[in-house]
Amino acid sequence: MGIPWLTATLQPLADVRLLQDEAVVIDGPALAYHILHVCRINGVVQPSYRLVAQTTLAWLDELSSHNVVVAAIYFDGHLPESKLEIRMERSMRNSARIGRLFFDNPHGCRRDQIAAVGGQNHGLNQLTSANVDAFRAGVPSVKALADPSFFVPAIVEALRCSDRYRSVVRLVPGEADTVCARHVAKHGGLVLTSDSDLLVYDLGAGEVAFFRDIYRGAESAIMCSSFAPRSISNKLGLLGSTGILRVAYELQCAPHATLPQITRACERPVANMPKYLELHKRYLHDEDEQEGDFRDLGHQLLPRLSKLDPRLSELVVELYSSVIPRHSNSVARIFLPVLIENMDRGSAWQQSTPIRRLAYSLLEIDSPGRSMSILEYRRVQSVTQKGRLIETASATEIGQYIDEVLEVMERMKDLDSVPGRYYWPLVGLALDIGECQKQGKQSHAWHMLQQRYKQSVAWSNSVSWGVVHLFAQVQATLYSFRMLRQVMSIVRKGAAKYKLPSNLKQLWPAVRHFPPLTGFPEMDDILGLLLESREAGFMREFAELMCFDMVSSPDVDKAAKGASERSTDGGMDENVQNLATKHDKWNKANKFGVLSAD
Repeated sequence: MGIPWLTATLQPLADVRLLQDEAVVIDGPALAYHILHVCRINGVVQPSYRLVAQTTLAWLDELSSHNVVVAAIYFDGHLPESKLEIRMERSMRNSARIGRLFFDNPHGCRRDQIAAVGGQNHGLNQLTSANVDAFRAGVPSVKALADPSFFVPAIVEALRCSDRYRSVVRLVPGEADTVCARHVAKHGGLVLTSDSDLLVYDLGAGEVAFFRDIYRGAESAIMCSSFAPRSISNKLGLLGSTGILRVAYELQCAPHATLPQITRACERPVANMPKYLELHKRYLHDEDEQEGDFRDLGHQLLPRLSKLDPRLSELVVELYSSVIPRHSNSVARIFLPVLIENMDRGSAWQQSTPIRRLAYSLLEIDSPGRSMSILEYRRVQSVTQKGRLIETASATEIGQYIDEVLEVMERMKDLDSVPGRYYWPLVGLALDIGECQKQGKQSHAWHMLQQRYKQSVAWSNSVSWGVVHLFAQVQATLYSFRMLRQVMSIVRKGAAKYKLPSNLKQLWPAVRHFPPLTGFPEMDDILGLLLESREAGFMREFAELMCFDMVSSPDVDKAAKGASERSTDGGMDENVQNLATKHDKWNKANKFGVLSAD
């Protein structure tokens, strides 16, 4: 978040120097957004997860070549309740960006805003990090209207898979910037970040450099502008440990004041002591707090937590940590990544709700004495939005749904007419289609798969919103399976102890080798699937294997249009709501139905 104008005000006191022969601590989320910015400076509006992962490793490798030792890379693993409004505002802005993209392009999404570059299969996607100048400066030539939905966890995943960096990646039960500050205050070093908050903490002898100020100089040297808060405080005649804090306070009171004006204000008594003390409280870091490694969660759980997605880790901390107060009406929140989707339809996350419900239910059973409601935030349109309630299921209901999933997976193995890379997307789509047909509800995915497409869709400058929404559903489904796989890595060893369903043992080998985010299908893959869907008898084979009804009417568009889930807040439209009411009795018996009240 940062203090407005603080960095610009102190910029004249920064030291422009070589970045070499020293240890650095990295603010992980800031690194991820910087790498995304680097890709866009290089002309890639929507980099693939593979490209952002490769570029991150290349950026760090170049630092290492200058004898810069990466001591730690910290990522947020749990944000406090006090940050809820800020997160809601951020989610609201991201949802609004998707809304603008949708309403400004009614006939289709611009291809450059959704087709990933730097992937593994198609045309432009052959671009690699070797073609990206990781230290290039400048401004992107094309404004991106949305960020890749999962680029931060993709970077975390790539770092964990790296022999060089896996040992320094830390997911912390708090905010990364606080732990970065505590680290350098205790051990010294330089923090690399984009957050001016780091200047306000008492860093001791530690220093701060901002990603935007790191660049390649003459003879390939890496340069940076380094801020030493204690040294700057001394130059301004202020107390070393709290001098920058006082500057930050005065800037909040007078945002456009010059540095000399701020310095003179600091010589006078604090005008509003309660406001100053409130600011001071924000930047305290207790030396006795854990070093951000989930120690209070237990030694058996600790090793497995290091493999979690940052968003999922928040739920784990809520459910397992003794630090979080336990109340009878506790609510755990999860902010699902914003997807580029058709805003005239219900959220693309809806169809994969049963998979996530399975993950949440397993977590709850495995955390004895902890009962908690799960609120999902998908599209956020106001800071007071309540989220979607996801009810967890009993062990019996879990076992029944696992049987359904295993049956679909087993049937899909007999599908010979499509490449293996489509296996997981089709498993997810098959679960959705089967559930919709069971309830007499139109499946958007099944409608899209049965249409005939012209070859020109493969290179068109825009992609229809129907296809975009299908792609969003595929992304949501795969991310949900990824969550399930990570949850199972935690709970499976306690299956007998906590009376988890016995068929969990069969599900684990089925999901154990679930592909990484860099292996997720991209828009070009989905377009390829749609073009191939009518060839080689795939559609009929798929329908026969899964016992799906084929739509024989040539006017499929009208059938789908009548069943469209229209929503302004990610919810269901009136027709679908009526259908949900009609099947209410069924849903109460089956919490994994996609129309359950959530």
